[in-house]
Amino acid sequence: MTHLSERTLKTGGDPRHFAEFSALRNEIGKLHHPARPDVDWGRVEQLCLALFRQNGVELQTTVDFTLARTHIAGIAGLCEGVELLAGLLSHQWSTLWPPQTHARVELLAWLSDRLQQVWRTMTLCYGDLAQVYRAERALEQLCTQLQTLELKHLSKLDGVRLMLHNAALRLESAEAAVEASDRMTLPTRQVINATLPPAQPDPTLAPAANNEPLVYIVSEPAIPRVQVALPPPPPPRWNARQGFVAGLMVMAVGMTASFYVWQLMSSNPVQDALLANASPLSAPLTASTINELKKQASDARLARMAEPVLQATVSQLDQLAVLPPLWAQTRGDAVLAQAQQVWPASHEVKQLSTLWQQQRESGAAPLAELKHYALAQERLRQLAERLNGLDEKKGRYMTVSELKSVVFAIQQPLTQALPLEELLHQYQVQSDAGKTPPSVLRQQIDSRFTQLLNRYALLSSPSNTQ
Repeated sequence: MTHLSERTLKTGGDPRHFAEFSALRNEIGKLHHPARPDVDWGRVEQLCLALFRQNGVELQTTVDFTLARTHIAGIAGLCEGVELLAGLLSHQWSTLWPPQTHARVELLAWLSDRLQQVWRTMTLCYGDLAQVYRAERALEQLCTQLQTLELKHLSKLDGVRLMLHNAALRLESAEAAVEASDRMTLPTRQVINATLPPAQPDPTLAPAANNEPLVYIVSEPAIPRVQVALPPPPPPRWNARQGFVAGLMVMAVGMTASFYVWQLMSSNPVQDALLANASPLSAPLTASTINELKKQASDARLARMAEPVLQATVSQLDQLAVLPPLWAQTRGDAVLAQAQQVWPASHEVKQLSTLWQQQRESGAAPLAELKHYALAQERLRQLAERLNGLDEKKGRYMTVSELKSVVFAIQQPLTQALPLEELLHQYQVQSDAGKTPPSVLRQQIDSRFTQLLNRYALLSSPSNTQ
């Protein structure tokens, strides 16, 4: 009898320092790219599995994994993903990454929207009914867990559950046999047996290339039941008081020692300092999220929160007011220099440095565009000198054809790239006329700002000034 070896996965922490995480974000980022390039869902799945093996299971990668499996395996992949999510959120909510509640809610809401988009492209048959039931049960457990946290509405997962419920009703009323050609066939992949405890085993993730199943342990073994004997008759009154005081002292000493040991074991000052500097910038809460948070707090509680929140707002506005134009570029250089100093021989850091430089070069204004204004000025100067020379020497003149050629040569560099000032002038004209400036004009202004700032950063960098 042959037994396949299994690799046990645990709940993971912050995955942002892994190269696979950056590659995964780049691939998922194609969903928001204006050109809408095709996403390689097979690569997304493999990157997620690699992060599961190296770092463990956390919410960000699990959300991407769920979407990838749904694209690849249809309803079966959806079952795998939502069952894994249900086990993760039901048992590891207090220790889950990311730690911010609003970040978790935004991830789940984003996944809900994407799953509903994919669902509209799928065709089910009566044979899929069992899979639909499985996915609906997992979503019910997810919604129940989020309802206890008062986050069910914000996550939008109830919409996905309702979508599956309606699909189950349609399949139940349909004919039992459906022609195979009426069903959209998706590539067959090995399924994640990510079922939920306690009635079913721990989730098993799709195997790696070496056919090694990955089992995610969503909860620790149950603590054995302890039978407590009845206490003996109480001692004399004065002994009880002494014992109570001694117990308090022992408990205080024990709690202090436990806290000190826990702090020593859990703190990692080097990692905390590096992650604090390299962590992504926080994004403001959306209007819908703020409205939901206001519903959860009374007016009196909101009034008490006003002073500290407004003070922090004033501090942040003051900080933003003095930020230099090149803050984003210098911030990126500083974060990259930090990684280069800590891991100077790392191949991944060198690749990251090359990618960062390529991104800045591709996003900067071409050097040739910087010469257009100077070229036009030089040609104007030459024309002025030529006209002045005609005044000094009688009998000399300049034909209209020659003048047109010179004027055209002056206009040519000016039309190659409109100056930022001209784009802003066009924006002002549209606004003064009571019209809404077109989105194309706004995009040109944003792009021109970014290109000039990137070129300015490259020109002022130490490597360019030496």
